[in-house]
Amino acid sequence: MAASVPQSLHPEFELLLNKIINMELRASYIYFSVIYCFSHQDTTLKHFINFSRDISEKKRQHAETILQFLIKRGGCPVLENIIKPEMSNWLDGLLALKEGLAMEKTINEDLLKLYDKAKHKDPHLCSFLESEFLEEQVKIIKLFGEHIINLKRLGLADEC
Repeated sequence: MAASVPQSLHPEFELLLNKIINMELRASYIYFSVIYCFSHQDTTLKHFINFSRDISEKKRQHAETILQFLIKRGGCPVLENIIKPEMSNWLDGLLALKEGLAMEKTINEDLLKLYDKAKHKDPHLCSFLESEFLEEQVKIIKLFGEHIINLKRLGLADEC
């Protein structure tokens, strides 16, 4: 059933936005699991806990922002089951950072694909992606990279 909102989204864009919403929610869930993995008495890593908490919250906020946009444009949110992380016991901070970096790069690729598809068909969607996500995603990827480099410089990590 087509949306009755005048600015309704192209069905392909609606599908891609829902995919990104679910990716953001899954990322938030994974970072949330990292918080508690590193909170054990024998592995307490305060900076990883704080970093993971901040990123988890940002990812949840990203999902919520996209949901609000989707609804405003007459789209229908489709929330999927969140699959539990493959890792239930993160061995070290470097592994968590590498996994996070890979996940953030995937989210960025999907945002860029959506932007590219919408470029000539939906300027409002492109403006939304530019103002809310593209720059933010680059900053998050850079932050993960910086943390990995810092671990290398401290001699706490092998070559990535």
